[in-house]
Amino acid sequence: MTEDSVEIIEGISPKSQSVLIGFPDVGLVGLISCMHIIETLKLSEKGHIQSDLFPPLVVMHGGKFQSPIRIYSNDEITVIISEIPIPTNAINPLARALVKWLKEKNIKKVISLYGIPVPNRLNIETPGTFANSNNVDHEKLLKEKDIKSIDTGILAGMHAAIVWEAVKQELPIIALGVETFAQYPDPQASANLVTDLNKIIGTNIDIQELLDKAEELRIKLRDIMARTQEEMPKQVPGMTAVDLPAMYG
Repeated sequence: MTEDSVEIIEGISPKSQSVLIGFPDVGLVGLISCMHIIETLKLSEKGHIQSDLFPPLVVMHGGKFQSPIRIYSNDEITVIISEIPIPTNAINPLARALVKWLKEKNIKKVISLYGIPVPNRLNIETPGTFANSNNVDHEKLLKEKDIKSIDTGILAGMHAAIVWEAVKQELPIIALGVETFAQYPDPQASANLVTDLNKIIGTNIDIQELLDKAEELRIKLRDIMARTQEEMPKQVPGMTAVDLPAMYG
């Protein structure tokens, strides 16, 4: 599918009814969570997203060349990850293309995973999670699972563009966020995110391995974190990486 110079190359199962989106933002919590889910469920790579708006980058895993923005899937779940921060001029075209594609696929649950920067993260033993949706049935589910929502706040950047495009195109979506460090990869916060995600999509994805590999992940992802910090302030002039996204209850 091609939309606004963004091309989605995919072959996901038509049975896949939950889609998780993990793009880099504060704490890299969405990316870390999605990488863990891909590895734990042994999801197969089913496609990628390409555009002339993206920087000319190729990543290598297991000695193989791969697109930095990839799609993984099985019959129950699809995961979309990016190993690069999305350039400012590509955010809206990518959001429009993604939401249009998800509507065409008739996906029942779309969940965008993001970080909520908190200045006192070092003093928070159990980072809080919050979820908001534009769908009445999803809101009922979140309440039944005892997942708190945010009453007042701001969501900015790539995840904001996806959520707002979903609102405009009437695609049901859940924005699931967790308190995190603003400037460092946060595997513990990611584990909390996966715990609540299990409740929402009915999975039982274990988080122990994610916690065990926390230090390894912090080192492995520090370059992506640095590039994300550099890119995010460009998305909303006047706001710093610490401010984005700025949500408060």
